Amino acid sequence: MTVRRSQGRRAKSTRGGVSARKRPQSGDRLELVMHAINEGVYDWDIDTGKVDYSERVTAIMRFPPEQLQTAQDWYKRIHPDDLARYDAALVDHFKGRTDRFECDYRFRAVDGSWRWGRTHGVAQRDARGRAVRMIGSTGDITELKLAEIELRRARDEAHEALERQT
Repeated sequence: MTVRRSQGRRAKSTRGGVSARKRPQSGDRLELVMHAINEGVYDWDIDTGKVDYSERVTAIMRFPPEQLQTAQDWYKRIHPDDLARYDAALVDHFKGRTDRFECDYRFRAVDGSWRWGRTHGVAQRDARGRAVRMIGSTGDITELKLAEIELRRARDEAHEALERQT
């Protein structure tokens, strides 16, 4: 897109301050997007259990990289009350009942606290349709969940107050 300067000279559009010549390449673009949505990428070899977590995953989730090497390393951090929902969503996706995996759950942080995570993923399948690899993203949504909990609490209090008045 070309725009005119006040003196009639042409200038390149800068769409958010980045000229066409200086736009990020695809790898840089992905990194910028993941930063924008506060998530990181993982690539899970389902047969071996090995997971390649991006640096953003370990940074966002506050884990030293050596503590996240396999799917089991992550799985054992999921809150026991959320495991059934997580497993069900994973099985549904692996069996082809859903187009993508998505689950919100609590996880044990390095400092011992419980935080909220959201994981998305899409399985790649072999010739028989069996899920052999899953690639996706994960991020910490603790602040969002805490705001939802507070909103729900305020709504419940308002309903109770209205009921007491009637």
